[in-house]
Amino acid sequence: MAKAVAQVDAIDISIALIAKARSRAAAPGLDNITFSVASELPEDRVEHYDVVCAMGVLVCLIDDGSFTTTLDRLGRSVRPSGYLLLRETVSGLGRVVWRRDDYVARYRPRRATLDLLVELGFELVVDRQLAIWSAEEQRSNYLWLLHRSS
Repeated sequence: MAKAVAQVDAIDISIALIAKARSRAAAPGLDNITFSVASELPEDRVEHYDVVCAMGVLVCLIDDGSFTTTLDRLGRSVRPSGYLLLRETVSGLGRVVWRRDDYVARYRPRRATLDLLVELGFELVVDRQLAIWSAEEQRSNYLWLLHRSS
């Protein structure tokens, strides 16, 4: 993405993932990336970005308050007429909490998540199922591109 835009802010809670991304960005022509370790977007980034990408972020938010707050902050960071790109795993069974080793995730219903995004002023442009993780638990990965109309 950095090759196609003027500036990229790469933010992740994981020090290891930011270090890995920073090492991959050492290639020529990728000096327009700012890397930050943080658990959320800065407050001063309201209507700041043309595109906000969050890949697998929402499933890591177990409690509903953190989920709603993060979704709201992601949405408010997008400029009017900008885009929000999400890759998330959802469950057709409702709110499923999954634990494995040190990993904990909460898979929310697809429709409920999309309804919240519409309430935040977004229109769904792309809704693509990428993979089915568990037919029994109805867990699937989706890629969503949403346009902020206002």
